[in-house]
Amino acid sequence: MSTKFEIAAFFERFPFLLASTTRGVEHVEVKRVDIGLLECTPKFEGATGAMVDIQDSDEILLLNAAGELLAEVAQGGRCVHNEAYTDDEELDGETVGEALLRIDPAAVAYIVRHHTGFEIQDHESVGGNELTVYLPGVDMEKWLAGKLQTAREKLSGEVESLPD
Repeated sequence: MSTKFEIAAFFERFPFLLASTTRGVEHVEVKRVDIGLLECTPKFEGATGAMVDIQDSDEILLLNAAGELLAEVAQGGRCVHNEAYTDDEELDGETVGEALLRIDPAAVAYIVRHHTGFEIQDHESVGGNELTVYLPGVDMEKWLAGKLQTAREKLSGEVESLPD
C-alpha cells in the first residue's frame, strides 16, 4: 500500500494518468520494461450473477510520450456467468510483445499496468487498485526483431522439411 504522499507524487509526475484511471488507487509503482513484461498476457477473471460480482482485472496500455493511448493489450481470461441466458466467456488475449506488432514500438514511452479487484469479501471484489508505470528498459524494437527472426527461421525450416 502506498501512502497518500506517494500517490500524489506519482500523479504529479504522470498527470496524464489522472484522466484514464478510476479513483481509489491504493498502490503505485514505477519499474523498467523487462522481458517478463513483454512476454506477459494481461488477464481477467470474474463471476457474475444475482448475488455475485467478483472480478480480478489486469489491463495493460501502451502510451506515447504525451501519455496518449497507442494500443490496449488484449486481455485473456475467463468470466463465469451464473445467469441461465448468458454463456461463459473465455479469451486467449495477447502478450505485450504481440501488441507491439500492431503499432510502432519506437513510439511507446510508457507501458501502464492497471490491476484491480484483488480481494473478495461477501461475494464482491473490493480494494486492490494498483497502477504501475513501466519506463524504457529492454530495447523493445530489438527484442521484437529477434522474435520475428526466430519465427521466420522456424517457418522456413517447416517449409523446407515438407515432402515434395
